[in-house]
Amino acid sequence: MKARPFGKAQGRPRLLSLMAHQDDWEYTTAGLWARLRARGLDFEGLVVTTTDGRSGHQTMLPPATARRRQEEARRAAAALGCRSAVLRDARGRAAWNGQLTMDTLTRGAVWKLIRDFRPDVLFCPPRAAAWTAGCHHDHVTTGTLVWSVAYQVQVPHAFPQYGLGRERSSLTPPLIVAAYDDYLQGRDWDLAVDVGAVFDRKVETLHRHRSQVYEWLPWVGKYPAPRDRAALAARLRERHRVIARRAGLPPGRPWELFFLTRWGRPCTREDLRRFFPGARVAPRARRSLLG
Repeated sequence: MKARPFGKAQGRPRLLSLMAHQDDWEYTTAGLWARLRARGLDFEGLVVTTTDGRSGHQTMLPPATARRRQEEARRAAAALGCRSAVLRDARGRAAWNGQLTMDTLTRGAVWKLIRDFRPDVLFCPPRAAAWTAGCHHDHVTTGTLVWSVAYQVQVPHAFPQYGLGRERSSLTPPLIVAAYDDYLQGRDWDLAVDVGAVFDRKVETLHRHRSQVYEWLPWVGKYPAPRDRAALAARLRERHRVIARRAGLPPGRPWELFFLTRWGRPCTREDLRRFFPGARVAPRARRSLLG
């Protein structure tokens, strides 16, 4: 992949989602990406998961589950003109659900992914802010992996397991944005994006994860499975209604929420204009997080 500097889009911008599971981007960030597509932003989107999906079904065996979930992820990403992939370490191995670790090879794989793709914006899970918050191991570990290597992406030989080379110019990490995680059930947010105009496209990305939204999640969550796409859309609207209530946002609109981090480069007003058009910006983000 041809090298280019981080943090400043040259020509076609690149957006990277690094989430834990094959449906996480769809629940948290796909609406924003659909909104950018609808507004005419021609970006290269890559949706990567840190686990391979093997344990995400109640009746299928792990190898078949992994194949099915990865194919569903490919189709969901393609619905918005994006690609999907599973994170693999230097040995070519991917993590099982629930077994993601902070070992050196996994941290190096995240480091290499960021350096190879060189996104303008990277989306990932947040880190838990309080010990009382809920925890999904893979979500928290994925956010912590990004946090732990964010500085190191500008260090060429930080992970020699992934090769050594000469750098002619220094690199700056990308803008790193954490997407709202329902497990944490928090109220704080920095950016709130109304995805109502593209809600049907968000529903479509989830509809393509049939093994999850119609089979696994209802089974493990102990709620009635949606009968069809319309029922799925209604359930998703209810999910967004709860998120809006917790966040203190106007009801009746589906919002996606984001946190601006200082893990990479600061967020600028040009970033807001280009990648988060029309977003509500929380006062604390205006005061302390915008570069």
